[in-house]
Amino acid sequence: NTAFYECTNLTSVLLPTGVTNIGQDAFSGCAQLGSASIPNTVTNIGWNAFSRSGLTNIVIPDGVLRIGNGAFGTCTKLVAVVLPERLLEIGDDLFHGCASLKYVAMGGNVERIGHYAFRNCTQLLSIELSGNLKLIGDWAFGNCENLGEMEIPEKVFRIYDRACVFCG
Repeated sequence: NTAFYECTNLTSVLLPTGVTNIGQDAFSGCAQLGSASIPNTVTNIGWNAFSRSGLTNIVIPDGVLRIGNGAFGTCTKLVAVVLPERLLEIGDDLFHGCASLKYVAMGGNVERIGHYAFRNCTQLLSIELSGNLKLIGDWAFGNCENLGEMEIPEKVFRIYDRACVFCG
């Protein structure tokens, strides 16, 4: 936890094969961190692990099974994200405040999109939801003012209040 917290001059990170966990707040506040290479041995990314960092894009390897709440929150330079196929849940606040986020490749097994997951992702234009999706949380896409297209899969049984409030 907090291994490189607020290391404002850190520009990139290459984690070695064998690392299995990225702890809570590990790279939070690393404003110059433009890239991170995560090995397939990582299974867990902790709460707020990369929040408020300078990441511009991220490919999360298929080995990752769990991503903590807010792990990429307020990464204002983040433009593109590729989520692992085996991921079952997009946690609360996961990409909240990623104002430059335009592209998200969601794995086909995601069953839940948490509360505020994409809130204030004002540049998000469209998103293809997982066919296995069952639940969309409160304010999940709130204030995604440019979001113009979203097809709700048949398996969705619950959409919380204000899931798409102030969307395009």
